Amino acid sequence: MFRNLSKMERALASLPGAMGPTKSAEGKWRSAEMSRRQLAGLRKQVLSLNREWPAEYDTPRKEVKERPPKGHKHERDKPLREAKVAAALAKQPELIAAYRLKARLKDRASPFDLMTLSTKDLKLKSRNVPQGKAPKGGGKSKK
Repeated sequence: MFRNLSKMERALASLPGAMGPTKSAEGKWRSAEMSRRQLAGLRKQVLSLNREWPAEYDTPRKEVKERPPKGHKHERDKPLREAKVAAALAKQPELIAAYRLKARLKDRASPFDLMTLSTKDLKLKSRNVPQGKAPKGGGKSKK
């Protein structure tokens, strides 16, 4: 960066003030005399000449917070999914019993109903039967 040793010495002499922005007499901010890239080049050259680089000229680095890895969403949601499946499996016997009862009641439509009612009306009729109670007479209506 500096081909001339005297230029490097002058740059080193102006360092603490040349590193950061300054405020002029009018109150306006002026940019730093030496950019970070120029400072890095000067530091590299000083260290290559086996000279000491003052530690206060180096800007302290931010401390990086160590966090656990975030992981994949499906891995984070796995316990919720397993709990949901376990709850659904616990309800399964009740649902199967209700389904079988409904299927039995649905199959017990009278031959007269099968002849006279449409498919839609048969479905409506089977839905209106209260849960857990089979119609009396094997599903045959008495009038």
